[in-house]
Amino acid sequence: GGKTIHTFTNSGTFANPTALNGGASNPLTCEVVLVGGGGGAASGGGGAGGYITGPQTIASASSFAITIGAGGAGSRGPGNVRGSQGVNTVVAFPGGTETAGWGGGGGGDTNGAAPSGQPSPDGSGGGGSWGDPGGGAPSSKGNAGGAGVPTNTGAHGAGGGGGAGGSGQNGTASAGGAGGIGKQIPATFQNPLSTPGSNGGGLGMPGPTSTNVAGGTSGKFWVAGGGAGQDFDAGQNRGGGGSSGPFAGGGDSSASSNSAPAIGSPGHVNTGGGGGGSYATN
Repeated sequence: GGKTIHTFTNSGTFANPTALNGGASNPLTCEVVLVGGGGGAASGGGGAGGYITGPQTIASASSFAITIGAGGAGSRGPGNVRGSQGVNTVVAFPGGTETAGWGGGGGGDTNGAAPSGQPSPDGSGGGGSWGDPGGGAPSSKGNAGGAGVPTNTGAHGAGGGGGAGGSGQNGTASAGGAGGIGKQIPATFQNPLSTPGSNGGGLGMPGPTSTNVAGGTSGKFWVAGGGAGQDFDAGQNRGGGGSSGPFAGGGDSSASSNSAPAIGSPGHVNTGGGGGGSYATN
């Protein structure tokens, strides 16, 4: 549409030489999207990184630093500790620094004794583990993680991580909660010649209106979905990033999380999605 899209998937510097403005010293009027690093999962799904979009004015012959936040590490094993939080994405715009916050880690699996899903001040909260009904607290820039099943009745699911577009779902007696839905980036960033793949690549994921990225843009360009919570029953495999997932970048839960070595899938690269939950003792 006559616009230039600059995509940063690694930290770097945005330079605005005078030549970008036709040789004039006029400022650039830009639209921006920032996504923070998603949280790692344990039993509960990881929360999505923060999502910010809006206008910016960038002076001619200026430059500024862009720091891309990484996703947090997942957690399994005897320690049963919570997944790690993601990392902030920070852009030092000339008019003021903007920060898309980290997503919270998913709660660990020790039947209530481990940390619950991690709240995030500027991203979305991690999902609560089974045996611990706590999810992540909501914030002004994200959503809460879902609650885990509070009691082990022979089958138990953990909560999904929060997404930029909605809260994570609660776990049930047999299945983990789906991760919260993400956000579709603005239409001005949706180049119809781009086809986001299964690994995201900074262009987002297929969305809830389409599982086929070919043909149109309505099903593309989704980011910052929460990761799904741990399932107990084999084959449940709840999708990350929404109940009809997988889309929006959040990781799926493991397909048979009561059997080693099943693990959930990570959040999709360069989308800010949270990781998918696993049975933490295998």
